[in-house]
Amino acid sequence: MFDKKNIWQTLFFIDTTLNLYAEAVQNIPLIYITKPLLMILLGIHFYFNKADDHFYGRFILIALFFSFLGDTFLMFRETGARSQQLFLLGLGSFLITQLLYFFAFWKFTNGKGLVRKKPWIALLFLAFLVGNSLFLLPDLPTAFKIPVLVYSTVITLMVLSCTNLYQLIPNTIFIFLIIALGSPKIS
Repeated sequence: MFDKKNIWQTLFFIDTTLNLYAEAVQNIPLIYITKPLLMILLGIHFYFNKADDHFYGRFILIALFFSFLGDTFLMFRETGARSQQLFLLGLGSFLITQLLYFFAFWKFTNGKGLVRKKPWIALLFLAFLVGNSLFLLPDLPTAFKIPVLVYSTVITLMVLSCTNLYQLIPNTIFIFLIIALGSPKIS
């Protein structure tokens, strides 16, 4: 009935539905079960369907692991005295995730892609980064300015490297990546 290539995708979609329901009704025990499973199931699906022996595939798998860590750390950040440490571990995990995605996408294109053909596109991302930084940084406490600038830079580079995939991967996958990876991940 199901082969191992699509059973993990089916389980991922079931878990996603359960997680969305749990979040909507604030069913905390169900959230604690379904949220960590999201990246685990996605990682297993990716492993059986896309990872092969490609170098970029390994980066994606490791990135999914760090996403799992980030989700888990942030999920427990409100449970006690270690909340600030868990929050920072979650953000650090997502920072590593973004860097791994950047390297995976860049490696996949082998230095080619949209940005190589049209380098001016990188200027749009630089303009966004500068504008976003000028908007955010004045209102932040001094201790947060450099971390926010680093995080913003890494996310901008990751989305730039994802943009570089345009016309190198199917359009539906490209659009999904731009939407999913370009949206905020902090829960």
